[in-house]
Amino acid sequence: MASTANTGAITRTEFERMASRLTALESNAPGSGARVDQEDRIVSGRSEAVTQNEFRLFKWLATFVVAAVLGAFGVIYQQIAGVRVEMRDLHNTVLRELYTQLDTQIGGLRKEMKAEIGGLRQDIGSLRERVVRVETLLVGEKSRTER
Repeated sequence: MASTANTGAITRTEFERMASRLTALESNAPGSGARVDQEDRIVSGRSEAVTQNEFRLFKWLATFVVAAVLGAFGVIYQQIAGVRVEMRDLHNTVLRELYTQLDTQIGGLRKEMKAEIGGLRQDIGSLRERVVRVETLLVGEKSRTER
């Protein structure tokens, strides 16, 4: 009976494969161009090449992104410029205050030094007078003893 079998008949596995391929093709939207390759994989009908409309969209998006990035850099630069001016003003203010404090402290130290030097000069003057008196007394005694 094997000789009477139909050699062109489809087997059950081939039929199931064909049914799954038809189901996959029917499940895609009409006009999508979906197809099944020789290894029974579903392949989309879309080409790997970029269409002109997709390229235009990419150019618009790229231009928008570049403009947004440059705008962000501009805003950041303005903020940094404002901070730089504020820092310079604060620096100048701090320097002015520092020099004012130094001048005040140096002026106070000068007054104290002048007072101390004046006191030292008086002490030195009184010591000179004492030394002169002692020398005078020593010279007077020496002259008396020599006689």
